[in-house]
Amino acid sequence: IFGRKPIEDPFDIMQKRRIQYAFTMANIEDELHIPGLWSIFHQFLKEHCLKPSIAFRKTQTSWFNSYSLAIIFTNFAIANVSLFRDHSLVRAWLHKVDSNGGIYRHRWGDAPIHTLILTQLISRNQLVRLRYFG
Repeated sequence: IFGRKPIEDPFDIMQKRRIQYAFTMANIEDELHIPGLWSIFHQFLKEHCLKPSIAFRKTQTSWFNSYSLAIIFTNFAIANVSLFRDHSLVRAWLHKVDSNGGIYRHRWGDAPIHTLILTQLISRNQLVRLRYFG
C-alpha cells in the first residue's frame, strides 16, 4: 500500500528528531479554491506583529511577492497534536480562519490553511517530508 518498505518508522524519526509535522507530498493549490486566504493570512501576521519568516518567504511567495500556492498535502501527515492544541498562534490562526467563514463560503481546504501557519511558525528542522511514502 505504501510502495517500498519504509527505511525507518516515521514515528521514531519524529520522536528522535523532535519533528512537529511530517508529510508525504507537496504540490500547488488551484488559486480558484482559496480566494482571500492570502490576504487573511497577512492580516493575521499584522494583528500579531509578526513578520513573514524566512521559511514562509522561501516557500510561500513567488518571484513577484505574491502567493506561490505551494501546499503540503494533508492526506497523509503526522502531527504533534500539541502543536494544534496548545500553540497560541496556531489556535489564533485557526480561529481567524473559522470566524472569517472562508471554509464555508469558498471551501478552503485544510492543506493551504495548515501550510501557511506551519511554514510561518515551525522551524525547518521540525517540518519534514517523508519521501519513502506515497
